[in-house]
Amino acid sequence: MNEADLRAQFQAYLRLIRQKVRDEGFVVQGVLPTKDGPAHVPFAYTIGLCDAGLPELIVSAPASPEMLHTVITAFVQHHLKDEIRPGERISYSDLGIETASLEIDQRFRAAVSLSAPVQQALNYAGTPDADLTGKVRVLQLLWPDEQGRFPGEPDYQDDGEQEVWP
Repeated sequence: MNEADLRAQFQAYLRLIRQKVRDEGFVVQGVLPTKDGPAHVPFAYTIGLCDAGLPELIVSAPASPEMLHTVITAFVQHHLKDEIRPGERISYSDLGIETASLEIDQRFRAAVSLSAPVQQALNYAGTPDADLTGKVRVLQLLWPDEQGRFPGEPDYQDDGEQEVWP
């Protein structure tokens, strides 16, 4: 595939994202490891919440694409009704999902500094040369360790099963 074909394919994908955001309010983008690509923990993030003035959400876990989608979609529904705040702790039962609790950790840097993990949200929000400072904010949903401690807390046991972005 030549560069023109790749560019056309990318533009078609971006049009699809924009249409889905218009129709549904947001899109979930999953990023899974491939056999030929670099190893990383699967993650998913939202695209389009910035249109509602909300931070995009990102979650990283060794989970199936379906589980990542279920988790992040449940948080989006909550987020749209009552904006999730940095440091807030929310249990899955609050969202109608039966499992452990998550902590919402602040990632209020401009998403441009996180360009690799949320690239399609940046593409959706502007052009590659656009200054998106303040336009695209990101909150990361963090999983606790087995003792219920979160990344950044004393004695947190990092098992390498989630990416934590600064």
